[in-house]
Amino acid sequence: MACPPNINPWLCEKLKQMGVINDPPGSPSGPVLNLLIQIEPNASNDVIATLKKMGLSPSQPFFFNQFIEVSAPATLVPAIAQVPGVVKVNYNMPVSIPSVSASFTIPPFPVLPQAPMNPPPSVSPLASNDKFIPTSVARQVMGLPEDSTLRKTLIAVTDTGGPWPFHPQVQGLEEVAMSFVPFEPSPLDGHGHGSWCTTAAMGKEANTTYGKVRGASTAGNKVIFAKVLSNLGMGNTSWIIKGMEWAYLQGAKVISMSLGGEPQGGVDDDPFCQVINALYKVGVYTVIASGDSGPSLWTLDSPGFCPNALTVGAYVITDNDISWFSSNGPSANWYKEHPQQWNEDYAKYGDLIVKPDVVAPGGGRKQENLKPWEYIYSGCMGYFCGTYSGSLMLGYPYEGLMGTSQATPLVAGAVALAFDRGKVRSIDDVKRRMRAAWGKEKDPRWGWGLLKWQVIAG
Repeated sequence: MACPPNINPWLCEKLKQMGVINDPPGSPSGPVLNLLIQIEPNASNDVIATLKKMGLSPSQPFFFNQFIEVSAPATLVPAIAQVPGVVKVNYNMPVSIPSVSASFTIPPFPVLPQAPMNPPPSVSPLASNDKFIPTSVARQVMGLPEDSTLRKTLIAVTDTGGPWPFHPQVQGLEEVAMSFVPFEPSPLDGHGHGSWCTTAAMGKEANTTYGKVRGASTAGNKVIFAKVLSNLGMGNTSWIIKGMEWAYLQGAKVISMSLGGEPQGGVDDDPFCQVINALYKVGVYTVIASGDSGPSLWTLDSPGFCPNALTVGAYVITDNDISWFSSNGPSANWYKEHPQQWNEDYAKYGDLIVKPDVVAPGGGRKQENLKPWEYIYSGCMGYFCGTYSGSLMLGYPYEGLMGTSQATPLVAGAVALAFDRGKVRSIDDVKRRMRAAWGKEKDPRWGWGLLKWQVIAG
């Protein structure tokens, strides 16, 4: 049986495996699923009222009245899809920090077998041959200018939260922050990943054990961050979309997103891509990690596989090559499993759908068995900080990490600086200039190559 057009195809395949699509509509049984429902904005009250009559408890609408979230038995999904005003029923997909930076992954769907644990490589903080590269050196590799203070452009980081205001790299700056994690009301980072990404994108210069750290850009007077992942590094699609909406309302021009999950169908189906497209149309641009599921091809995460995102892979300075863990294109595994849809979407989007777009310093090595590993070093506050810092001082507010998570805020800061200096008018300018400098077919590992200031600044 064909999937109804207003049930997400990824979700529909899972429901077919359960036998749900063929069940009589409205029979309330089966596992309870967390759903993300896209709706017509002017129909939100009617949709919510109908769902309540079905015995459900939908959320208030968000992202400009275009989405609601609700938990419902799997067998009710076909009936929900038939509610007038419902555009598409999606799964509220779990999202997490890419796996090299996180301690585990989470299963994407409750009825599937449990996903195997995917821990980061075993690394001793005392290993003498670990190579810690401060962000000031990463800036030099990217050719970023000395004058990097943002005068009018704002970056927002959506992650596990941001650094406490007394951290040397944000001290004296106004912090504009909000938590979208229901059980963690403080937006401050208890993990460490979000504060690392914030300081790498826009932190002030500071001296550390391994030299000076400094963001790709420097916040002029305001640091914006949304806590959309818990202190365990986990979240879901709805939290992140709410954080993206909030970032737009705070005036952010660039949103840095070092996170990902399993794509839900192709780029025209995935709810993240719908949100990114809407922001793109109003001149707000997303810079997103490709993921840490390499070295195989077809390993892109969502939202990194969305055409209007600027998607970032990880580059190893030591090897002048791509990190072994960096997720490679041409896109996500969904397209590998659905080649006809890939051909159709490639014909529609061209090389904008081939990912990543660019790479930037992210640590690691070109092969996992090579030593020493590179770590990119920046400010960090949270329980994860100090584990790989090379320092025995508890609470030392800096950390060496590796991952596409580390490459992403460096690119976000560089792109924000290009906007701030009037060098580019849209993310399309960045892509066009990188494409022209690359001068050949876009590569599923390199994209259009290492992001360089002299290229994007014209």
